[in-house]
Amino acid sequence: MKIISSSRVALALLCGTAATGSLASCREEGHAARATPPPAEKTQEPVEGKLLPVGAEAPDFETVAHDGTQVRLKDLRGTAVVLYFYPKDETPGCTAEAEAFRDESAEMEKLGARVIGVSVDTIESHRDFARNHELAFPLVSDAGGAIATKYGVSTRSGFAERTTFIIGPDGKIARVFPQVRVSGHADEVVVAVREVAKAGSSAPTAR
Repeated sequence: MKIISSSRVALALLCGTAATGSLASCREEGHAARATPPPAEKTQEPVEGKLLPVGAEAPDFETVAHDGTQVRLKDLRGTAVVLYFYPKDETPGCTAEAEAFRDESAEMEKLGARVIGVSVDTIESHRDFARNHELAFPLVSDAGGAIATKYGVSTRSGFAERTTFIIGPDGKIARVFPQVRVSGHADEVVVAVREVAKAGSSAPTAR
């Protein structure tokens, strides 16, 4: 007579198969028989290097600007925001980009948009950078990369990748400019801000 172990019998009864059946198939049936919970609702989690897309809610952040003022994104709801990440103060490309935004500041104000610059530099570095180039918009320090991570901007090289987001008055990302080329960038941002302002950011479209 073939002796069947008690554990095999128990497993067979659990699976609803004969005790002499295959244990492998039993295990598979056992796994298949288990109740599978309904999939959780997917939420958009930021991943470094994977930029948040147009239409996503712009992650809030709270920090201090180079001039000591408090910057809270939620306080700017109802206003278009140009949030631009750049690698480093006082480097040629970053200086040219900052000065271009400075030169377009009057037009940005007419459109009701606010510009915020973000890099991993210190507040002290930002303070000197803003003074040296007469920058009127806030520069915020993201030394730990927390703000960049929220937006999916990579800081693996030790510097934030050059990326610009336009956040609509509704608090959602209306435009994304990845791997920015400095030449002409401020001009294209002004055009995009004008479009967002005209549309009321009611139906942002991908760039």
